[in-house]
Amino acid sequence: MGADTPGKPVADPADGRVMGKDGMAALVEVLIRRGFTVIGPTVRDGAVELAELRSADELPYGWGVELEAGRYRLRERPDGAAFGHAAGPQSWKSFLHPARVRQWSADRADGELVLTAEQDAPPRYAFLGVRPCDLRAVAVQDRVLTGGAYRDPGYTGRRSGALLIAVECTDPGATCFCVSMGTGPAAGPGYDLAMTEVADADGHRFWIRGGSPEGRRSWPNCPPAPPTRRPGRRRAPTCWPPPTAWDGPCPRRTCAS
Repeated sequence: MGADTPGKPVADPADGRVMGKDGMAALVEVLIRRGFTVIGPTVRDGAVELAELRSADELPYGWGVELEAGRYRLRERPDGAAFGHAAGPQSWKSFLHPARVRQWSADRADGELVLTAEQDAPPRYAFLGVRPCDLRAVAVQDRVLTGGAYRDPGYTGRRSGALLIAVECTDPGATCFCVSMGTGPAAGPGYDLAMTEVADADGHRFWIRGGSPEGRRSWPNCPPAPPTRRPGRRRAPTCWPPPTAWDGPCPRRTCAS
C-alpha cells in the first residue's frame, strides 16, 4: 500500500478530516476490526518504543523526549500530545524485515525426521506514527527488496499488506537528519494516511488526510475539513493549523490572507 502517485506531491490538503482524541480511538478500533495488527509508539522501559497497540490509550499521550548526541530521556509534555516526540530508538524495519524468521520446523515421527515448511500468512500490519524519514527509509527498502536481483518474498508479503499512517514532526530531535534524507517534518509521498497533530489551549485534534484508497477506507467518520492552505499560498483566508471548530472565526487568530 502507499500513495496513489508515488514520487509526486502529497494529496490536496482539502481532502481531509479533523478528529479529536475520540477519533484517534475510533481509528485504532476500525483498524483492529479490519484485521490489522496495529503497531505504534508507546512508553516502555523509559523510552518511546514501537509495539502492538490494543487501543489508542496506549499511545504516549503527554510524553516527549530530550534527544541530543549521546542523550535520550523522556520528558512530560503539558499539552498531552500523542506524537510530540522525535523518532524513537527502533525502526519499522524490525517488523517489515525482522532479523529472525522461522522457515521450517522439524518433528520426529516413527523414527524419521519430518520437515515442515512455514506456511503461516504474514501479519497484516497498520503502522501508526510513521515519520517522514521513516517513509523515505521504507521507500528505499521497497526498491531493494521488492524488485531487482535481491527481491525478498518474506519482505514483499509483509510490505504488500502494510498500511502506513504517517505523522508529521512537530518537535524533532537535535540529532534528526531530515534534510540529508531529502525529506522533512512534513510527510512526503508513500503514506496511506497522514496526520498533523495540534495540541494547544484551543484543544487537541488531528488533521488527517488520505494518500491511498485503502487509507481513506480506514479513517473514522469525521466531518470533512474545509479548503485550507499553508501560509504563503494564494487562496482565501483560512487557518493553519486547522482550529477545533470550522463554523466561526479562527480561535487561534493565526489566519492570513
